[in-house]
Amino acid sequence: MAEIKSTLELILEKTRHMTLTEEEKKEQARADLLISLRVLVQKYQNGVLSLRDFASEYDRVRSSSREDAAGLLREELFRQLDPQKDNTSVLTLLGEICSVAVSGITAVLDESREAVSRALEERTKHKLEELRNDRGISGSAVLPNLEADPRWKEDRERIRDDYALRLARECARLTP
Repeated sequence: MAEIKSTLELILEKTRHMTLTEEEKKEQARADLLISLRVLVQKYQNGVLSLRDFASEYDRVRSSSREDAAGLLREELFRQLDPQKDNTSVLTLLGEICSVAVSGITAVLDESREAVSRALEERTKHKLEELRNDRGISGSAVLPNLEADPRWKEDRERIRDDYALRLARECARLTP
């Protein structure tokens, strides 16, 4: 009777001669560290970890890895910055854990909010004039639905893209 082999035995036979190169091992270690850092950042953003707990966990992860944890954390936090979102937790981690001077980033984010606010105000005025002139609708209770306005969506995306580029330049300037 023929020998019956388990799936695991078949896999082990076929992969017995395969090993990871040093470069592949290094890349795998980097990927594992990045996953650990992303989990820590997400826990902090969700309020599961306090800043002190984050720092403690980060030190543990950093000490158990031969990779550049500080550089990876900084890159991950820079990646998460978004001109149209609340970046408070990211800025806190950049400043407190990564020791990055965030004043330039904060300035870009503030300018972005102001630009969106000005564009919103201008588009609202324009839509109110359109409603009054084209349909005879006016009054203090009239509020145009800008979320349904394709022009507003384009304007908002243009502003976001412009400030995302400025933000990327500021982050590049802060990268050692």
